[in-house]
Amino acid sequence: MANTKIPSEQVEELLSKGKSHGGVLTYREIMDSMQNAEDMSADDMDNMYELIAQKGIDVVDDANDDIDLEPEAVSEAEEINEAELANMSVPEGVSIDDPVRMYLKEIGRVPLLVGEDEVKLAKRMDKGKQAYRLLHGTRHGVVAPVYSGKDSTPELIKKAHELIADEKQICSLRSIHKALEYIENKQKSGHPCTLEEYTALVADFTRDECLRLHKLLQDEHIVIEGSEKVMPDVHTSDKEIHALFDLKTILEEIKRRLPEETDSKVFDEYLALEEDYKKLLEEVYEQGEDAKRCLSEANLRLVVSIAKRYVGRGMLFLDLIQEGNLGLIKAVEKFDYNKGFKFSTYATWWIRQAITRAIADQARTIRIPVHMVETINKLIRVSRQLLQELGREPTPEEIAKEMDTTVDRVREIMKIAQEPVSLETPIGEEEDSHLGDFIEDHDAPAPADAASFTLLREQLDEVLETLTMREKKVLELRFGLEDGRSRTLEEVGQHFGVTRERIRQIEAKALRKLRHPSRSKRLKDFLE
Repeated sequence: MANTKIPSEQVEELLSKGKSHGGVLTYREIMDSMQNAEDMSADDMDNMYELIAQKGIDVVDDANDDIDLEPEAVSEAEEINEAELANMSVPEGVSIDDPVRMYLKEIGRVPLLVGEDEVKLAKRMDKGKQAYRLLHGTRHGVVAPVYSGKDSTPELIKKAHELIADEKQICSLRSIHKALEYIENKQKSGHPCTLEEYTALVADFTRDECLRLHKLLQDEHIVIEGSEKVMPDVHTSDKEIHALFDLKTILEEIKRRLPEETDSKVFDEYLALEEDYKKLLEEVYEQGEDAKRCLSEANLRLVVSIAKRYVGRGMLFLDLIQEGNLGLIKAVEKFDYNKGFKFSTYATWWIRQAITRAIADQARTIRIPVHMVETINKLIRVSRQLLQELGREPTPEEIAKEMDTTVDRVREIMKIAQEPVSLETPIGEEEDSHLGDFIEDHDAPAPADAASFTLLREQLDEVLETLTMREKKVLELRFGLEDGRSRTLEEVGQHFGVTRERIRQIEAKALRKLRHPSRSKRLKDFLE
């Protein structure tokens, strides 16, 4: 059994629910059951999925129409989710400025993606990653040759030209503006684009791209009968998925044969092919980056809807959104469309994980390590559970027994969990005093001692005034009455330009004078 931090009762509940649904669970059901498991890591989540699979339960996407999972409940959950995504309002108690309002307004304009659009964008991203690897000289896996050993070098060059031309056409037709330019050129040539040609043209577009192209055609007053009803094909082709590697294989074979070639044109054509291939890779890579951007922008409102649930936990709403966006970017990087579930379902985990980790790491004035935050969360959950069972606040001993740890450890965790309080916190109904005013300052002297010291200083100054100027100065330097630092006989002698013996004599004479009853009686009271 995989080792996870998920309570066994939650796992058992999920397994029971899966068996009652005919051996099937949805990702939404798993996510909902994990709402309070904030101390889980991504590895724990993977282990849980493995455990569910080992028990013979399939995990399917929420939108799988072939599975009947309490339609009313699922429909209601989907409606709530759609309402949350459409709601770009700000939670109560959160003040925002104009830039934030503009941000929420802008992301609200980006249309949501359907599953087919996500797959198309994910395939573009994959192809962009292929192009990046090939641009930087790395290959992923082994590609079977797409040529015969009997093919001559000119035939290989011709095949490479054809593949590059096909790939360039695919890239160009993925651009809305290039597709519009193609339709306009057909219109000007006297052979308007037919509905069949238009359908083939937008086959690899997302729904949003189709709508934008149709609007551009309306702006240009170009009418293609029936084009407004054309939507992209839900099934995307994988034919060109290895085309870039095929091209690389052909170019490597041509390069291997170059030393045997005598025709200089072959060298020139090879160099031209290399240049065209590099430009093609750069274009495919850029399209992959654009696909990442589109997938991210279409799910920014998902981040906002999740961030709203974490308001009031020690971080600003804007910071929660930014941390959630970082999680969204990571989800885009790791998304695998081959597993068959929606991107939003997959991204929810990464967004929640990024936000909860940020709260654990940044929300407190005094930072606590993330692993300690997880321990504190566990203690809080156990305390709440015991409170419900016992009907009173549990003791540290009861909590320690439930957590299987020592009482001292529980007390230490409870001490760490305390939030700092500002000394400037207002106190009282009128809030005219602060918490710091009521805290004892152990370094400050007691009022009685401070008053006594002030009186002693006044009396001492008056007594010293009865001595000569030199005697007074010698005593002040020797006993540090001026600045608190006592000087040696040598230092005082250097100050007056006399020997240390002479200073000792002056000091002894001055002290004898102070011991006279006429002077000492004024200081004796302070010795008690």
